[in-house]
Amino acid sequence: MKVAMGGDIEAALQSAAAIADQKQKVDQYKNLLSSIIATNHVQNAKAFVEHMVSDEVPLVVSRQLLQIFSQELSKLEPEAHKEIAQYALAQFQPRVVSFEEQVSLIREGLAELYENEEQWSKAAHILSGIDLDSGIRMLDDTYKLGKCVKIALLYLEDDDAINAETYIKKASFLVNSCKDEALILQYKVCYARILDSKRKFLEAALRYYELSQLEKREIGGRLVDEEELQQALTAAVTCTILAAAGPQRSRVLATLYKDERCSKLKIYPILQKVYLERILRKPEVDAFSEELKPHQVNSNLIDVAKVLELSPRDQSEEDVYAFLHEEAMQSAGPVTRAERRRRAGEGSSSRAHIPEDESESESEASSGSESLKEEEYEDEESEEGGDEDEGHHTSASDEDFAAEPTTREATAGSTAPPASGRRLRRRRA
Repeated sequence: MKVAMGGDIEAALQSAAAIADQKQKVDQYKNLLSSIIATNHVQNAKAFVEHMVSDEVPLVVSRQLLQIFSQELSKLEPEAHKEIAQYALAQFQPRVVSFEEQVSLIREGLAELYENEEQWSKAAHILSGIDLDSGIRMLDDTYKLGKCVKIALLYLEDDDAINAETYIKKASFLVNSCKDEALILQYKVCYARILDSKRKFLEAALRYYELSQLEKREIGGRLVDEEELQQALTAAVTCTILAAAGPQRSRVLATLYKDERCSKLKIYPILQKVYLERILRKPEVDAFSEELKPHQVNSNLIDVAKVLELSPRDQSEEDVYAFLHEEAMQSAGPVTRAERRRRAGEGSSSRAHIPEDESESESEASSGSESLKEEEYEDEESEEGGDEDEGHHTSASDEDFAAEPTTREATAGSTAPPASGRRLRRRRA
């Protein structure tokens, strides 16, 4: 049956609604729907949706027909598909509880359309409108997990780690009950990417390294090739290099360095130098930064050059000296073993040498402290001498004591200021 444009669709819909026999009514509606889909007519499709959600059509009939309508939308042109799907979702909203399954199908189709156009956030937003916690439909955990992981992956494509983390946390409560190995693998990959995007590099490195050790190569009918495992291993190395220095980072570096697979990676020279605490030169840093993702480079928290040049060392004095000594040895070119020993001996002796001025100042300070102790001893003796000496010390002023330095202070060359002696004698008095 060919449906005409404009007002004729209204008449055709009213005619189908007037049929008493339900089977004939459904067949008439199906013919109308097939004609609308074939002609790719947007206004007729909108009229059909509006008629289906009205009170003129029984709920049993409208659910059946809108189910077919939701499945047939993918046959329309992309622009017509988007316009009709959005209109249908708006019409279903007042009675969304009655059409939950149809809404889910329309949202899935519309999200796929946006995904093909690389509008990742729009696709994720459309999918997030599906009610996964509905009490009307009984949804299994595998379906819920699949939708949460899909939404998180779509948000990650636009580097939206915040929204992605929201849905991956929902998925974490469902993954234990899931038996689908392919879906569990997608969850692990998504989780590692979220940690990477949030700059939790050490945690992300551990997740990536776990993925790179995957033993089973066929999961859910899909083969996991060696290139994908190498990508995961490379990501683990990159995140470990960018991680903050610490004992756990050192352990991960050691694990990666001892893994034979890492020696085949392009990034291995950087890993080797970071692990062995060797010098990283600017061309190497620049080459490494070119391979980084935008969130790993364009960050106020991370300066790639600073991380690479400074993190191999804890910046202690001995490490800095060894670092500079190694730089000088490499710049000087090949030398004999005896020459290296001589240079190393000169360096250690220069660090152990104490200047003569410092020695003199230390002796003066020690003699000054001895004189101060003797002065305290004299004060204690004077305190034990009797009431007359006590009275003398009590009546004496601070200026008198400042004008009469002891013979021992003058002989020993004490550097202690007179004010210290005055305060000590005041306390004794």
